[in-house]
Amino acid sequence: MITVGICDKNRHQRQKIRKYCDRYFRKHTLFHQCIEFGSGEEVLNFQKCEIQLLFMDTELRGISGLTVLENLTGSSIVKHVVFVSDDREKRYQVIELKTLAFFDKPISNRAVEKCLSVVMREKGLMVV
Repeated sequence: MITVGICDKNRHQRQKIRKYCDRYFRKHTLFHQCIEFGSGEEVLNFQKCEIQLLFMDTELRGISGLTVLENLTGSSIVKHVVFVSDDREKRYQVIELKTLAFFDKPISNRAVEKCLSVVMREKGLMVV
């Protein structure tokens, strides 16, 4: 099973990304779970399972997405991060091993699918 995390202070943004993920996994008949987080602290406190892909805004309640990324360095709880943000200036600050991509809001279904496909290929589930 694939676990996708979605961290954004805006509930509507989380639900939109979740909808895109659900559509992708249904289309490819793959088991998954999406876990939503409203703050960076929620991500850092999460210990239930590995998150293969985390969609995260740079601007969050409490600590920033960049601080979350710094705290995740060396951790195995999150495999890859995709930043989805209005703050284009942060684009170059997020270049990190765990960072798979940076997309401007609003993120498109196509962008979500591309990121999910990369993770699925990495796990040996060749999704075209």
